[in-house]
Amino acid sequence: MTSPIPRAVMSLDTLDTPGATTAPVALPSPDLLDRARAGWEHFLVTARETSVE
Repeated sequence: MTSPIPRAVMSLDTLDTPGATTAPVALPSPDLLDRARAGWEHFLVTARETSVE
């Protein structure tokens, strides 16, 4: 499946395309990182609780 938005990003679809280069990828926002960390910590706590039972 290809994206309808043209991108100059190296991928399996563009390996044979002349001029295809890598492009910088936007970094996740601090809020997203905080939420991901909170979710991961929640997962670890529940995994420990279920392994003890």
